[in-house]
Amino acid sequence: MTGQGDPAPTPPWSSAPAWSQPDEPAAFDGAVAHASGGRYALRELLGRGGMGEVWVARDNLLGRDVALKRVRAGASAQELLREAQLAALLEHPGIVPVHDAVVLPDGDAWCVMRLVRGRNLAQTLADLPSELPAQVEARCKLVAHIVDACRAVAFAHRVGVLHRDLKSDNLLIGELGDTQVADWGLAGLAAQAEAGATGSPLGCPAYLSPQRANGAAATAQDDLFALGAVLYEVVSGAPPFADRDVQGQWRRARMGDRGQPTAIWSHMPNELCAIATKATEPDSAARYTGVADLCADLERWSSGRRVHAHTYSPLELTRRFVSAFRLPLAVAAVALLLVIALVAHGVRRIAGERDQAQAARRAEAQAHGVAQFQLAETLAMQASALAQTGDRPAAEVSAAR
Repeated sequence: MTGQGDPAPTPPWSSAPAWSQPDEPAAFDGAVAHASGGRYALRELLGRGGMGEVWVARDNLLGRDVALKRVRAGASAQELLREAQLAALLEHPGIVPVHDAVVLPDGDAWCVMRLVRGRNLAQTLADLPSELPAQVEARCKLVAHIVDACRAVAFAHRVGVLHRDLKSDNLLIGELGDTQVADWGLAGLAAQAEAGATGSPLGCPAYLSPQRANGAAATAQDDLFALGAVLYEVVSGAPPFADRDVQGQWRRARMGDRGQPTAIWSHMPNELCAIATKATEPDSAARYTGVADLCADLERWSSGRRVHAHTYSPLELTRRFVSAFRLPLAVAAVALLLVIALVAHGVRRIAGERDQAQAARRAEAQAHGVAQFQLAETLAMQASALAQTGDRPAAEVSAAR
């Protein structure tokens, strides 16, 4: 849902396949304000669907704006009440909460929900930057919202509720970056869905699993496929069964014919492409076992860990190791360089000291030799002098020395 001042997009909580903005806003007839004791005052029509219309309303009691969904003339009030009751079971931060619901004797009915000020994922994808590096970065950042949506849907599955109409229009991104899963109009209890008969599938065919498109009863695997299809749209630029017209989407969905990804696919991380591919496998046995497993693999990718859906090459493993341990490896490299520098300095110092010692020994030996030569020369001169004086014994002693 969007706040005041934003253009009126396709409201993501509609149970109908498509919404259209009316040419002129419907006149306020006062029914809601009167029936609720004047608590809610309708302000701005956000959109209309097959079952109801959604307004921005003012909660006069609590002094806040809310989203108020009313049934249209001829629509079933019980369907709206059923949607409100199912949504009320899902008390989760990632699911739009229901504040109030009323069915009146005259058939008028409404439910009051939190007004999410922001945009849906489909609008966000449409406004991505055209420059390739910036677009890849923006698409990778959007994965965090899909992780949040997976957590919300996994919670719904734990309490036995299937959404059955997940698509990028139904994932709301709030102004503070929060993610809300909206539009539980086609939701149902898993036990009833499994026991129900097959029939005409409801929902957007571009996001339907082949099993659901071929009329099988809804299961948790269909919600898993739809979330995978939203991820596929983020990674590849279009949902898996996108086509020029609705009939083409139905044909592709029934056949499990995933379209060729756009050029952006080859620039996205290989792990994300592998996760999106596994989550949208036409064969349900080849997909993740549940939404929680898809969520876990996306969380592993977000935290830089290895994902289960991707087979890594030796080069990728090396790059991941370097990326994961960049800081420790940098510290180790600096420490190694420091050790090498210290060892080199020590070797140079030891070599210098050795050279100095050898030079000192050579100088000492040379000095000793010179002294010996001078002593010998002196003694020889002394012996010669003694011999000349006729002191032969003394001369012989001096010569012997």
